[in-house]
This record gives sequence, structure tokens and C-alpha cells, in this order.
Amino acid sequence: MPLRRDLTSAQRKPLVLAAVVSLACILSGCATTYTYSCPGHNSFGDENVSQLHVGMDSADVFEIFGQPDEELDARFGADVGDEWTGRVWIYFIERDWVYKYAIRYKKNVFVFYPVDGQLLLNNWEFES
Repeated sequence: MPLRRDLTSAQRKPLVLAAVVSLACILSGCATTYTYSCPGHNSFGDENVSQLHVGMDSADVFEIFGQPDEELDARFGADVGDEWTGRVWIYFIERDWVYKYAIRYKKNVFVFYPVDGQLLLNNWEFES
């Protein structure tokens, strides 16, 4: 049976210090803040938003709000038997702090429908 030897106070200090530093490093990782820079997306004020209307040309929307962060094509109307493919513009605005364990950004979304080679505004949704 091996002999048990208790650590002296001087021998315990480095171990306790290492444990405290490790715990501090782990906890500081949990407190890291995430930022998302949205240059030019401060244009979603009341004055600009009040200019929106259904049927507005996408060029006019672009002139007011600038380049979207994401563009994609999506299908709409399939559930009502009138399917069409539209264009979706997404602007990421700010971090959504409701989502504690996931990084999610509030976004403003515009949906356009094609008419005679033009994209016209169908609807929009703002989270900011």
C-alpha cells in the first residue's frame, strides 16, 4: 500500500492558481460579445420606410436601402395553387439577443415578383 502524502500550503498554491485561471478562461469565453457591422443599413428610418409601397420597382428599393446582404430566389403560392418564383432581398440589421445560445441577426426582408422583366415589390417584413 503506497504512503499517502498531504500537500503543503506552498505546494497547493500553484494548483489552486492554475484552477482559478482555467475557470476564468472558460467563463470569459462564455461572456464574449459578438458584433455584426452593417455599414449603410442605418437607412431603415421612418422616412425611408414610409416610401415603400406594393408594386414599387426593385431599383427604387435599392436606391433607398442599398445593396442587400443576401439575395435568393424562392417559390411562393404553391399552397394556394398559384405558384410563382420571386426574388428575396435580406438585410441583416443587428444581433438578436433573444437567442441566448445561437447567433442570430434581426433582418429586414423584401420579396419581389417578376412582371415584364422587372422585379416589383410584393411584400416586406422588418424585425428592426
